[in-house]
Amino acid sequence: GVFFSGGFGHAYIEFAAEIFAEVHSGSTMSVEGIQRVGERLRPRIIAGDPPDVIDNSGAGHLDTAALVAEEELMDLGSLMNAPALDTPGKTFGETLFPGSQASGVFNGVQRYVNIAFTIFGVWHSKALFEEKGWSYPKTWDEMMSLCETIKSSGTAPWTYQGKYPQYMIFGVLEPLVEKIGGVHVWKDIDNLKKGAWEHPAVLDALQKMKALHDNGYIMKGTSGLTHTESQAEWLQKKAAFLPCGT
Repeated sequence: GVFFSGGFGHAYIEFAAEIFAEVHSGSTMSVEGIQRVGERLRPRIIAGDPPDVIDNSGAGHLDTAALVAEEELMDLGSLMNAPALDTPGKTFGETLFPGSQASGVFNGVQRYVNIAFTIFGVWHSKALFEEKGWSYPKTWDEMMSLCETIKSSGTAPWTYQGKYPQYMIFGVLEPLVEKIGGVHVWKDIDNLKKGAWEHPAVLDALQKMKALHDNGYIMKGTSGLTHTESQAEWLQKKAAFLPCGT
């Protein structure tokens, strides 16, 4: 199996490999941690030599919808219906958090399973905010006002994963659009409804995001940072806000 080497570390996948070896004695297997999963594995998939198991996570991951369309992913129904390893009387699927695997279902078929329940949000340092007397904003207007205060103090209000800017989509654009226009805006976009991207809430959210840059609220050098480098800058209190996952 090949997995994304990121914030979760390696211990969890190595533990799973140990259990697999115990349950399937005599079998051989290996696990390898990599980054830029899509770039590394797409050639193997095209060549007809994909890994048996892939943790398709992190920046530069594989296009799941394309893999489904190309019929590269197995039907995992037998896995979901298999007896749970450590919960008598339950199937594997029944032991999982309700609804957590819905995104992996395509045309009624389970094509992938999610391995972790994570949350994307905007991180701030409670210690830094208490030290400076700042309060976390509850509205976007309050955010912009606080950013000006933070900037005046000599700290950059924001940084993000410049080399992988999709973090700003997860952490800022998506919640802004929903707060402005409601969740139906994203449902229309997901369902490819004509004109969905032209909804006023989308334009308003994009303009609000752009204002972070226009007002000088993004830390200098952010565009050249990786996900781990931006986290390091934030941990060193060089920036007050960072969009990231758990």
